[in-house]
Amino acid sequence: MRKGYPTPLWLQGKLFALLVVVLVLAACGAQVYFLYPEAVGFNSDKAIFGLDAVRMMHGKLQLFSFPVSYVSSAYAFAAVPFLFLFGQSNVLALYAPFLLSIFLTLIVHTLLVQRLWGRSVAVLSLLILALPNYFFMDLGFFVHYSISMPLAAVSLLLVTGTLMQNKKDYVLRLCIVGVLLGLNLWVMITSSIFLVTVVTLLLFSKAKWQLICKQLGVLLLGCVVGSLPLLIGILSSSARPFSQVHGVLLPSFDSLWSTFTLVLPTLLGVRPIYGYAFLWWVSCGILLLALLVFFYENRKECVAPFQTMSLGEKEIAVYIFLLPALLFCIALFFRPAVNPGQARYALMALPSLSVLIALGLLNIVRRWSYFGISVILALVMSLSIPNSKVIRQSVLPRNIFVPSHTAAAIHAFMQEHDVHGGFSDYWTSYAMMFLMGEQNAISPYRSRVHYPEYEEQALSLHKFVVIFGPNDLRFVDKDTRSVGPLSVIDADKRDGSRNEKPYEKIQRSSIIDHQYIDAFEVWYLEDPTP
Repeated sequence: MRKGYPTPLWLQGKLFALLVVVLVLAACGAQVYFLYPEAVGFNSDKAIFGLDAVRMMHGKLQLFSFPVSYVSSAYAFAAVPFLFLFGQSNVLALYAPFLLSIFLTLIVHTLLVQRLWGRSVAVLSLLILALPNYFFMDLGFFVHYSISMPLAAVSLLLVTGTLMQNKKDYVLRLCIVGVLLGLNLWVMITSSIFLVTVVTLLLFSKAKWQLICKQLGVLLLGCVVGSLPLLIGILSSSARPFSQVHGVLLPSFDSLWSTFTLVLPTLLGVRPIYGYAFLWWVSCGILLLALLVFFYENRKECVAPFQTMSLGEKEIAVYIFLLPALLFCIALFFRPAVNPGQARYALMALPSLSVLIALGLLNIVRRWSYFGISVILALVMSLSIPNSKVIRQSVLPRNIFVPSHTAAAIHAFMQEHDVHGGFSDYWTSYAMMFLMGEQNAISPYRSRVHYPEYEEQALSLHKFVVIFGPNDLRFVDKDTRSVGPLSVIDADKRDGSRNEKPYEKIQRSSIIDHQYIDAFEVWYLEDPTP
């Protein structure tokens, strides 16, 4: 193992375990605060996983998401037991697998880094992950990414035991690694980067070719077994995992510059927030300095595969984190549009990047102790202060969220009028359905229709509602929209053309009642010819 950083006294004994527990709980606690539905809200992108899970509870099993066939249903499977225990419309129960995955990822990541680089690097990389950065602010909006991260972390931990400890049970270990990596391909197709990392480490290990071929065979056999859900989905035509792959952008200086000045800083938590421009430049400069120091201090290990065509223990300790980070950067580099939002596609690279940065910062501390400690404190402050503000204000606009108490009040209004469905904007429609326990069929009047059966059910109703949230009402003033719901729909040009069938139904219906519920507006209509 490469443990080139001596363990200070304050990291020895039980203090190390205590510090790890504090950092992990702090990171998970920040996520709980951020995801708490009353503080932030709930929208349809999240509700889809809940609706899929509820369907599974009723026996409708599918390997890929019902409405979005390029996303696996792994998160929905994971949410089923929690929804079963705490209720089918419980938002916190839906988030439980996400929080559990974050907890496991942080713990396994710490064990892996401690094994390879010692306690100092493990604690500092964990601190970087625990800071309120992009990972702990935005991953909640992409909960399905979280299931992939502990699978990758456990796989890398097992691989290090196989390559560095010469365990006799390497066949069993590599078989388990293959199954986990294959399962990860089903969970998130971009996790193939970790499979490439493990295969590369095996190919360039110093073992004899006969042993390497045997290891690769065991690994790939396990991978085939683990990826059976993906293969079945593709063969049965129920999955389109590659349908979101866009055209390739020819490499250019502009895309390379944007990747390193916009995407990676955003991924690491550096966000250009108004009023904090100085802190943004400070954190960008520190992160760039740390990465440059890492490459300089480990230059021999970085070029070793090109010189000797093999990896020793020192090189494996570097490449097990360097490869995932580089591969994700290359993948971002070839995307057709390079902007800060692309950071979500590289979320799984953040643990690896945290180690590279920690190694660079600790090298600075080793050479210039006071300066290095000051740099680490400056990075913590420059990330925490502006990003804490973002957490309080929410990453996405609050006006696309549906608070649970508002959904309950609208549900009570519908029960009062014996109404069992209606129409709303995409962002609120499926969120309403989940929070109402699917007792009503709420379908989008504009944009994506993920559940056609719910739209048909809403179209068949004699009595129905049209629900507008704050995001919809901002397009017209109160006097204009008092004419009727069509005035709001006609004014909203955000998502392109309207859905014609709901529009025609609303157009021919009579307005019976109209009520404001919290920041939402609800119209009650009757259709003479449903």
